[in-house]
Amino acid sequence: REACRKFANEHGGIAVPGDLESADGPAQVARAVLDAGGGLDTLIHNAGFEAYLPLADYDMDAFDRILRVNLRARVELTHLLLPALRRSSNASVINITSIHAAAASPNNS
Repeated sequence: REACRKFANEHGGIAVPGDLESADGPAQVARAVLDAGGGLDTLIHNAGFEAYLPLADYDMDAFDRILRVNLRARVELTHLLLPALRRSSNASVINITSIHAAAASPNNS
């Protein structure tokens, strides 16, 4: 979190931490962004969760958590903040992923 805050401060932005696993987490983060004022030019998705288990040991709760944080929260936040992004003349949405998107590793289903 501190590295994100430092980066945001150095670039004239804000970092808004939140619990993206909870049902209302994305809405709380979006509300905090909008309440900060100043418009929105860049939305950086940097949250992620992995379960280091063999697929045979996976339970669906872990799978659901991964989808909530890594996929649903990104889509929901973008959807909630899209009106603010559209008001910007130079809007960007940046999705940061893990190295595991490009390189497989054992027990990382």
